[in-house]
Amino acid sequence: MTTTLWRNTDYLLYWWSRASSVLGSQVSYIAMPLFAVSALHNAVEASLVTVCAYGSGLLFALHAGVVGDRFNR
Repeated sequence: MTTTLWRNTDYLLYWWSRASSVLGSQVSYIAMPLFAVSALHNAVEASLVTVCAYGSGLLFALHAGVVGDRFNR
């Protein structure tokens, strides 16, 4: 008889830790712009802070992928 993956304690520990990490990341995507608005009291400056905070990942992800594909370790 085969056991399911949901009975494996190592897998469950991994799954819960990964789920909590993703949840924390998603909460920070909401909390950062709200914090910027409350600190700066200006929507334009808060949007600039948000673009600078999250836009860098979009900007550098493509270049990092190209470098990772081109060069060997």
